[in-house]
Amino acid sequence: MTDSLLKKSTCKIDCGIESGTGFFISPNKVLTAIHVIGDSFQYEEIKVSNCHLDENTHIANCIHYDDDAHIAIIEINDIYQNDFFLELLNADIIKDENIFIYGYPSNFDGELVGEPLTGKVLRYIEDSDATIHDVSINIDGFDTNTDYSGFSGSPVVNGKNQVLSFIRFKSERYLSAISIKKAASFLGESGISVSDDELKSFSSYKNLAFTGFENLKLACEKKSEKPLSVHTPFNILQKKSNDMFYPTKMESFEDIRAYLKNNRNIDKELWVGWTKFLTYIQILEGNFENIEDVNVNISLEILFKTLGFIKRKKSKDIKVSVDFMFTEHESFITVASEVLQHQRNSEETKGSICTVLNSNSIDFGIKKINTKNVINDIGMPDGSGPNIVRPKSGVVSLRQLTDLVIMSDNIEDAKSKLKGAIEDAIN
Repeated sequence: MTDSLLKKSTCKIDCGIESGTGFFISPNKVLTAIHVIGDSFQYEEIKVSNCHLDENTHIANCIHYDDDAHIAIIEINDIYQNDFFLELLNADIIKDENIFIYGYPSNFDGELVGEPLTGKVLRYIEDSDATIHDVSINIDGFDTNTDYSGFSGSPVVNGKNQVLSFIRFKSERYLSAISIKKAASFLGESGISVSDDELKSFSSYKNLAFTGFENLKLACEKKSEKPLSVHTPFNILQKKSNDMFYPTKMESFEDIRAYLKNNRNIDKELWVGWTKFLTYIQILEGNFENIEDVNVNISLEILFKTLGFIKRKKSKDIKVSVDFMFTEHESFITVASEVLQHQRNSEETKGSICTVLNSNSIDFGIKKINTKNVINDIGMPDGSGPNIVRPKSGVVSLRQLTDLVIMSDNIEDAKSKLKGAIEDAIN
């Protein structure tokens, strides 16, 4: 992550004998810890300096503050406007999430140009009345002899430059901070915009999912509304964390959340993929209410035999479970082979299933595979008995389904193409 936006959004604050850091949350409003201006703000000038591309010192007023959240909002009095400001995020604080800080510590370089810090979240103190701060942060290269006091009020941001918390003080082994989540009520009442955690909604991913869909973009967005109102990334991750990745991640729910937050490209591709997948299930008029049992109805041509001779072909409607898995592997054929082998050897497979695979690899799944050529399933060959429809299994890539939708003339055409792709995969 570049510290460009983070640095451009921060400033130095002085008020009487107090000093520290603040950061712009709008062109002329700055957030800081309340002790940075102390009680002095009632009779001393609040001075804001080291603003981006500006050598002036500006006078500001405290327009909102809250002792419980230890937070203050100040407003520049003059015409200065900063084009760079940070987004506040009402997010769960996740242990081991990578964080970035910029502030103005009380040393020569810090006073002049500021200093960056990096680290990880050590812990989150949830619903604790014992302390004002609720976040502990492990700083890379933390030095007990270093004066970190000037970092008070500094923004603590994630890999997307979203503010998760702000620094309050230095403890013996770490820095302590106050989360935006804790201050969210005060900020809302003060008219300050706060964004919700992305895992609470698909809204930010939906904006990315249908780029390049041209004539079907609006239709797909409309089709996505129902499934994306039923499910959130959070509840999908909560219910399917152990079987939504290939190979299976055995880490805890919280560990997977931290992994995704520290790997933003994978996080984006995962949830953009889920946005498309659920939309395609809706186009197919499938069932998605139970995220652990997503299924669609398709038609298969079944061979029936009498006394060893082919009697006839017959079209039969069957229910197919549709699973969605994400992998970081680059070879679609390799992953598809392994998934099919597992499906066909698993005693847990009760009915027909088609797995849709997605990846953060740009070329993953471009080439279509023939399921029958991947694994020769001789255990229960087609037509092995009269009027028996044995469970089928197959694999298709999300890329292939997306290409079919993009090439469709309308939603009905997309439905026909998607249905055909799943039928081909498990035939």
